Amino acid sequence: MKAITIGQLIGTQGTSRSIYKVDYQGEIQYISIDIGSNGYVVSANPTPRKLIQRFLGEDLDEKKN
Repeated sequence: MKAITIGQLIGTQGTSRSIYKVDYQGEIQYISIDIGSNGYVVSANPTPRKLIQRFLGEDLDEKKN
């Protein structure tokens, strides 16, 4: 829920799954969330690294070093 309420929307995966950037316990996480027409969360999962890199235009592996 934190991703939806205070996370930063960075893009869309497919046609309906929003990708959020959120700080969780001091680490940046990227979560893909699909919300149904009734407002319920249909699915939520970690976003694939390659998809995040495409949206942000940066290599996430280089940031760790």
